[in-house]
Amino acid sequence: MVHKKIMAVLAAGLLCFSFSSYANEGPDAPKEEALPFAAAVKSNGKWGAVDGSGQQVIPLSYDKVGISLSDPDVKDDDVDSEPGRENLVEVEKKGLRGFYNRQGHVVVPVSYETRSVWKGGALAVQGKDKRISFYRKDGTKISDKTFEQVSDFQNDMAIVKVDGKYGYLSIDGKEIAPVYQEARYFEDGLAPVRSKGRWGVIDREGKEVVAPHYKDAGPSYSDGLLAVEDNQNHWGFIDGKGQEVVPTVYKAVVPVFSEHMTAVEDAGKLWGFMNNEGQITAKPQFKAVLTPFSEGLAGVKTTDGNGYARPDGTIAFMAEFDKLYPFE
Repeated sequence: MVHKKIMAVLAAGLLCFSFSSYANEGPDAPKEEALPFAAAVKSNGKWGAVDGSGQQVIPLSYDKVGISLSDPDVKDDDVDSEPGRENLVEVEKKGLRGFYNRQGHVVVPVSYETRSVWKGGALAVQGKDKRISFYRKDGTKISDKTFEQVSDFQNDMAIVKVDGKYGYLSIDGKEIAPVYQEARYFEDGLAPVRSKGRWGVIDREGKEVVAPHYKDAGPSYSDGLLAVEDNQNHWGFIDGKGQEVVPTVYKAVVPVFSEHMTAVEDAGKLWGFMNNEGQITAKPQFKAVLTPFSEGLAGVKTTDGNGYARPDGTIAFMAEFDKLYPFE
């Protein structure tokens, strides 16, 4: 079932809170130009840093500084780019790490063992007690509270876990109490949450918009609609007010819209297309939908083989390849 497969993949990434000392954002990630800064320097076995005039800006008291923070299994690009992208310098002392800015001011005290990458202007760091804190780029804490697990910030909201329950923390430090069994990312100001075994929807203030009564929902709103599953294992879509735009009559759905289009599967295990207004643009006729829409076409599997179809279901051209991909 396509929806189930997608949900499994997204859930694995969505609430995967494991920490890596360095995380690679990919070779195509934009690199910020570092502020004027001469070098990390070493004296008597200790590292520090000097500026372009040779003045010391970071004391010569650390085991590692900046680009010297290397491990055998860490790529050079990760070590070199992550601190520099925010014009910060990472230091390590006795196994604990912290950050300085390029002027030599402490941004994050030397207090953590592992960290995430800087995303959305925030950094998650994990101390020796395995609790996680959030810092802004200017060194201020987003919250004085610490957490068992956290997600990245998305739309200025992070998912946090406290005492086995999930809640949210905004980039400006506002909290939604951790009272949920599960929580997913905010989109369009709304997020699916699970309480007492059922899924509902809350807004950014933590107010209930849709009472928890669905068997499943999500992973998040897309084009203003949220995929939901009823007690009979049928799928449909609701809007931001909880109104059923698409009745729960489908065996499966693709929950994410692309170019305002998605796919739905009927009881006969055939797939068709639907737009973000809930209108079926192509009746179920395909054995599978292989790609999201891109450049006005979606990869499909027909009784005659693979091809690319238009929103109305007509085949633009056949494509007999082992695997189809979206257009870029």
